Amino acid sequence: MADELGQSPKNWTETQVIFLLTSPVEKPLLHTFYEFFTDMEGHEDIICICESESNFLKWQSFAEGSCGTETVNNFSVVGMKMSHVNATVQNVQPVKACTSKHLPVFVKGICQLETNKEEEMASLEILTLNHCDETTEHFISEEKDNMEQQFLRGGRVTWLNFWLAEHKHVGEVIERDAYKDVSELLKNALKYNAEQTPVKSISIYHHPGSGGSTVARQVLWKNRKDLRCAVVKPSYSAAVVAQHAVDLREYEEKDPQSCLPVLLLIEDSDKEYLDDLRNELEVAINSKQIQYGIPCFIFLSCSRSYDPERRCKESPLQNVSVTHKLSAEEKRMFAGKRKQLARLHYKYEMFEEAEHWADTAARQLPNNSHILDTKGQVYKKWFQAKRKAIDNDSEPNTAKSTADAVKTALKAMQCFQDCERAAAADTESINNSGYFAEAEVGCDLLKLIFSLQFFANGARGHGECLKYLCSGHIPEELKDDWEPFHGCLKKLYKTVDDALEWISGDLSYFQTDTGVEDKDTNIEREKKYEVVQSAVQHMEKGYRTKMKDNTPRMRRLYTHFFLGSGNGLDKFIHKRKVDGLLKGTSLSEKRMKWLSGEVWKKPEIAKMLKRVSGWTDDGVVYLEGPQKQKLRYEHNCGSSAVC
Repeated sequence: MADELGQSPKNWTETQVIFLLTSPVEKPLLHTFYEFFTDMEGHEDIICICESESNFLKWQSFAEGSCGTETVNNFSVVGMKMSHVNATVQNVQPVKACTSKHLPVFVKGICQLETNKEEEMASLEILTLNHCDETTEHFISEEKDNMEQQFLRGGRVTWLNFWLAEHKHVGEVIERDAYKDVSELLKNALKYNAEQTPVKSISIYHHPGSGGSTVARQVLWKNRKDLRCAVVKPSYSAAVVAQHAVDLREYEEKDPQSCLPVLLLIEDSDKEYLDDLRNELEVAINSKQIQYGIPCFIFLSCSRSYDPERRCKESPLQNVSVTHKLSAEEKRMFAGKRKQLARLHYKYEMFEEAEHWADTAARQLPNNSHILDTKGQVYKKWFQAKRKAIDNDSEPNTAKSTADAVKTALKAMQCFQDCERAAAADTESINNSGYFAEAEVGCDLLKLIFSLQFFANGARGHGECLKYLCSGHIPEELKDDWEPFHGCLKKLYKTVDDALEWISGDLSYFQTDTGVEDKDTNIEREKKYEVVQSAVQHMEKGYRTKMKDNTPRMRRLYTHFFLGSGNGLDKFIHKRKVDGLLKGTSLSEKRMKWLSGEVWKKPEIAKMLKRVSGWTDDGVVYLEGPQKQKLRYEHNCGSSAVC
């Protein structure tokens, strides 16, 4: 088998073998499976796909003799229609020739939603699993900021807002407390219950403009991969909507008894309409004699109310309220959004609006260093824009023409100082941006001051400028126009000096000795050994914790760097550099040289790498540390593992 494929079984680390069982299983196919299983040293790279459960049973009984029931079941897809398999495989491809609309199916795969079938369910706005995936990169780059601004300023949420946030093109959509409450009610509604009703209801009552519709659509968006979700369009009768909802539930499913629940968003409808729709659906379900342990349909009713909290208290296990009043956590999240909105505005030089949103965010969280930094960034960008306009003006710079820019720069520096104080008081996070920004604005402000016509007259002018900044002297040319700024400008040199001194101290932590290394004493070697030993133990523990539930194939370790014989950072040799010395060989030949250990025999490679003393024992590598101590490194040792 391996000969026919033209490669050694040891090179099958990236091969996936699929057995597609479309007819009753015969012995030749079973023997073929056994050969693959033997040569590939296990089942982890072999997948069985079978639509017929009866065909699979014979396959299972044979395969169990080699690898056990659990292994066979974990690597088999059984009972899924081939059209669902095809749609699922196409959906996970990194590049799609064209975007089809997909829906989840009961057996955990997906199916394709045909356009004509979607049009037949005209009363429903169906939310597909891959909604908005057809969005082009050009549209994203051109429109994403505009769409985010509209939404953050109170515009109605769209599916594209959620899609852009999910794909990290814009900031995340805030999950309000009400979203979590609705999600919990939905989770409880989906639990199996022998006395379950076919139709369940969850109601959201919200103040107008408080975000109730956003919460409801967010629930649909987050559940679109596990439920069939749709928004009921207005102006359709309950009978029509019920028929389309039943069609959506059963679309491309093999058995009406085994279908995913349908989550229907119904907005601003009265109780009579909801009751009529419920009755129509219950009649349809009962007429099909469907046995249900979980609901077939779930209504998510979203309605405006001027007293949503009262409506919530009437039925707390079914109703959720959304109001303009924010919890402490919601205030923190919305302040972050106002900060984000401020950044969007100053990005497009809409500085007045950016200032408004930054002020609003700072009032909500006056001690948040990141929000104070954003407020400072607004004034910094504004100052830079004013400086650019001044530089482009052919008129000489005067105290009067620069007063507005100086005022903005001082506002920016004050915000950054507030940011520094807030960051120093925050014990949970580190934010050093204030010092860097303050120093940058301070230096730019000094350049602007020195550019004044009065100070631009060679050495004499510069001396006059230093006299103004470093003493109590105030030139007549500046006295009136800069009257509000003299006190701050007199301290400017000290302010910038303090910021630069802090930056210098902070950067000193990262300075390293890049000279030739001195030989360590025995005590120093002992200390370094203890650090390395502790690091290796923590790495092994973290690796086991993270990878314990993965298959052996997923747990494999790949070497990217080797220990070299150089000093400093030259000790680290990337694998690509080693591969570069294996010239004139094909990819498969290179793999064989790595597997056989032949790589280590090449003189130029042996010279490049550092040789260490050690031994192996029962699949564990031991390196010799100081004083003959053992450095234990657990690794599955093959011929390529040790040189």
